[in-house]
Amino acid sequence: MIQAGYRVPARRFPSARKAFLQSGWPGRRNYAEAEVCRKFADVPKLATQKGNDGARDLESRDPRQHGIRRCMHGLGRATMRAFRDEAALLTRVVSRVKMDTPHATWPTGSEYLVRLLAFIFIELWLFPWQVLAIIGYTAKVWWKTSPAKISGTANEIVTARLLMHTAGTRPDQPTARLVPHLPAFGTVIAWLFGSIGLASRWSGYKPSWTEFPVTLPSVMNSMVGHRTGFFDRVLADAIDPKGRHPVKQIVILGAGWDTRAWGLLADANARIFELDMPPTQSAKRAALEGAGLPADRVTFVETDFAAKTWLQAIVERGFDQALPTFFLWEGVTMYLSSEAVDAILDGVGRLAPGSRIAFDFLSRELLHAETPFEKLGKLTKGAMKFYSNEPWRYGISTKPPVREHVERIVAAHGLELADYEPFGPEDEAFGGVTVAVRRS
Repeated sequence: MIQAGYRVPARRFPSARKAFLQSGWPGRRNYAEAEVCRKFADVPKLATQKGNDGARDLESRDPRQHGIRRCMHGLGRATMRAFRDEAALLTRVVSRVKMDTPHATWPTGSEYLVRLLAFIFIELWLFPWQVLAIIGYTAKVWWKTSPAKISGTANEIVTARLLMHTAGTRPDQPTARLVPHLPAFGTVIAWLFGSIGLASRWSGYKPSWTEFPVTLPSVMNSMVGHRTGFFDRVLADAIDPKGRHPVKQIVILGAGWDTRAWGLLADANARIFELDMPPTQSAKRAALEGAGLPADRVTFVETDFAAKTWLQAIVERGFDQALPTFFLWEGVTMYLSSEAVDAILDGVGRLAPGSRIAFDFLSRELLHAETPFEKLGKLTKGAMKFYSNEPWRYGISTKPPVREHVERIVAAHGLELADYEPFGPEDEAFGGVTVAVRRS
C-alpha cells in the first residue's frame, strides 16, 4: 500500500508524469490541487471506494476537509463516476513507480499546525538577533564586498545551502565550514543566519527555503533548492564510471562559493576547474584556508566571461579539450550579456563528444516585468539593486512551449537538449534548469 503523501518522481518516471498531466485530473488545471489530492489519498484503496461512502471515508482521513472538497470539485464536477475514473487513472500512474522509492509522509493538519506554532515560538526568541545579523550583513555588503567587486549574488546561494544544511534537509558540511570565513558573513552572522534552519529542524516545520528536495512545481523561495537538487543529480550521473560518457574533467563556471569539490565531488576521479572573477576567487581562496579546506583539490582560473577568453584561460591551466567534460554553470547566465552566453555555449559545442553543460536561466518576461510577472519582476529587481551590483541582463522567454525555446538556443551551438525542468508551473515558468550535450 502506498502511503499518503506519495509524489510521482517526475525525473525518474517522465511517461507517468506526462500521462498524469494530460489526464482530466485537476493537476492539468491546477497543479496545487493535484498535490493536495495526492497527499491526502491512499491511492490503491481510493480506487476501490464506491459512492458517497468513499468520499466520506476520504474526508475522514484528515481534518483539512476543505482541501478534499476542492479536489472532489475538480474530479468531474464531483460525480462518483468521474471520481472512480480519475482514481483508476492515478492508480495506473502510481503503479509505474517503484514501491521502495524513499518518500516522506505528509503530516496531518494537527501535526502541521503544531510544527508551525513551534517554529514561530522558536523564531520569536531568535528573530531580534537575526534582524541584527541582517543589518550587519547588509553593512558588510555595502561597505566591504561591493566596493571590492566581490560577488554579492554568490551570498544568496550559499545562504540557502546553509539553511538547508542546518535544517537537516541537505547536509553540506563544507559549506557550513566555509560561510563563517566569507567576507560578508563572519562567525556570528553565519550562525544567526543558520539558526533559521535550526528552528526548522527543531520544530519539524519545513518552510520552502529549507525544503530539499523541493516540492514541484517550485516557487521563487525554493528555486535555489530546486536547481541545487537538479545539478547534484546530473553531476552525479556525469561522474558515474558506468555511465555512457563518464567525464574526466569538471569545470564550474562562475563558481562563487560553491563547495561541491569538497562534498559531492570529493571522491570523483576527475580534475576540477573553478572559473570566476579575480576578486571573488581571491576571497574564496582565503576563506578556504580559514576553513581548513584544501585548495589543491581545485585548479583555480581567474577570468572574465564577458571578455570571451574563458576557454583559452583553462587550456593554459591544463584543460584537455579532447576529454569529455562536464560544465556546471549555476546562477550565472542572468548576469551576462547574450553575446557572452552564446560564446560559452559555442565553446562547449566544439569540445569532445559526451561533453555537457548544465545551466539555469530566468524568464525574459520576469527580467522585463512583463505579463505574467509584472509585480514579481519589479519586486525582485528592486531587491537585486539593494544587495548587489550585478543586474539581470539575460533571459529566455518562458512563453509556452518553453522547452522548444531552449532546444533552439542550444541547437544553434551544436548541442542537444538532454534534460529540462521549469521553475514553477509549466505554463507560467519563471525560469528553468537544463542540460545540453555535445553528441558525436
